[in-house]
Amino acid sequence: EIDQLCDSAMMARLVAYLFALWLAVAAAFAPAPHAASPLVGSGRAGPSHSSRLAAAREAGGLCAGRSHVLASSALASSQRAADVIPRRRASAVRMQLDAATVVHLDGREQFETAMTKSAAEGSEAIVVVKYYASWCRACKALGPKVEKIARNHPDVRFYELEFEANKVFCKELGIKVLPYIEMFKGGFGGKKESFSCGPSKAPLISEKLRALLDGGEGSLTAEGAAAPSTAEASGERVGAAPLSPPSPLEATVEAKGSQ
Repeated sequence: EIDQLCDSAMMARLVAYLFALWLAVAAAFAPAPHAASPLVGSGRAGPSHSSRLAAAREAGGLCAGRSHVLASSALASSQRAADVIPRRRASAVRMQLDAATVVHLDGREQFETAMTKSAAEGSEAIVVVKYYASWCRACKALGPKVEKIARNHPDVRFYELEFEANKVFCKELGIKVLPYIEMFKGGFGGKKESFSCGPSKAPLISEKLRALLDGGEGSLTAEGAAAPSTAEASGERVGAAPLSPPSPLEATVEAKGSQ
């Protein structure tokens, strides 16, 4: 019996110790009392209902103010985005217009349609046609320069015709060297300029075009053929390519000659 009593006492002490430990842990992790809460036993009263209501209203006003600021910021961002989108669209439209400053003609039919349209617009309507070939390096170098000239003269129609796809028609037009430029005023019957034009001679296009816009009659002879230059009369092809790509043997000889 004495042993049983001793065991019961030890068990009671263990339970008491665990309970005290639980109370200590609970007190350590309990939240601190609010500053405005009444102090137990101090005799001071807590905040009144009206003061708590005013504090709640003030907190609500702060939240509403923050919500208004966030809404205003979101509205301003959406307005900026709405302003940016039209500018981007306008820039894309300008790029498309720039890309279409020189219109490609697929063949004889489109060429004749362009000339008929020019004639219908009046005797002062000017058309510039560039003849080129995909294998012609001088034509590739001249292309961006012609596009720039076209952008500077929005009242003038610029076209281009690929030689390889229209060999018979180009030969009928008398195209013998590439790249080649022709200028018409008032349709096909009003041809005013016809000359070979490599990349280094691109300023000549602007020069002749300004002369036509100022009322000039062009440099063609009365028979409708261009007066031959010294280079063309001597058989030279300065700044222009022959009308067929060089053979591998010719390319090799040309490469050795340049070395």
